[in-house]
Amino acid sequence: MTDASTNRPATLPAFAWLLAGLLALVAAWLIPVNFGAVTPSLLAAAYSVIAGDGKLRKPHIVRQLIANDGTVVEDFQPEVVNTVLKPETARKMRLALEKVVLTGGTATRSAVLGFKVAGKTGTAKKYNPKTKTYEKKAIASFVGMMPAENPEFVCIVVVDDPQTDKCKHQGGMIASPIFSRIATRAAAYLNLQPTEPVTAPLAKAER
Repeated sequence: MTDASTNRPATLPAFAWLLAGLLALVAAWLIPVNFGAVTPSLLAAAYSVIAGDGKLRKPHIVRQLIANDGTVVEDFQPEVVNTVLKPETARKMRLALEKVVLTGGTATRSAVLGFKVAGKTGTAKKYNPKTKTYEKKAIASFVGMMPAENPEFVCIVVVDDPQTDKCKHQGGMIASPIFSRIATRAAAYLNLQPTEPVTAPLAKAER
């Protein structure tokens, strides 16, 4: 990914600022009032812009209304609200997000066999309004898309105050494995064909 002002590879802070700006634009179009917080649906909508080559689509909870006899009463088609990013910029952002899942990234546990995954982990300390301090409790999250080169879906996993002592309460440790399991089943449900070589498991030696 490149910095438009210098035409040099963008640093992580520059990428973070770009994502923050994207969130602000999405919020401005989808939410008339600023509630002061980023909800999971808003974050999913922002990442859908990256997945959808820069187009912001109106979120829907219901896809169809179907009568008891199977007749489709109403069909909610995808609605493009605005074009937020250039397709090339969205593609470069996906490439940057792919690195998060590769070896050395924070979300290696979100990998899915046969597919490239792009996404970002999140870890936030919970704020206590009574004491006006941040607690040891955390919110762990991961939002990703797959296949990374031409995403068919975006999925966000948020775990509020993980209850485990087996690992650190971070997005890469808590939310990423959940995404991997969901994405694996989603790929099967959508009948997605693997885009990466799948190595067959070695047969166990007979004794």
